[in-house]
Amino acid sequence: TLKYPELMEIMKTQKINFQRGNSFYYLTNSNRCILEDDECYCRHLIGGVVGTTNYAGDCLLCVGEGEGHVFVTAMVNAHSSQKRFEDTKIIYDSLFGD
Repeated sequence: TLKYPELMEIMKTQKINFQRGNSFYYLTNSNRCILEDDECYCRHLIGGVVGTTNYAGDCLLCVGEGEGHVFVTAMVNAHSSQKRFEDTKIIYDSLFGD
């Protein structure tokens, strides 16, 4: 359903370890909405990107899918880092009646 499924797979990856040359890397996705054991988990979420800038504040861009539709949400300048995840969960729960 999405044009770049590989990108969606990367965006929903919770943790990954890899080696490049002699260096080892351990990456953890900070998007709480994709972590199944988190209170902000959204089961319809395909993936998302978390970020913070001085201009835009705490942000969260997410892609969700359900009932034959794809939804994109963007939280910009959230009141707190926590609030961007809570608000995203509220939106997706409302969309899908969870």
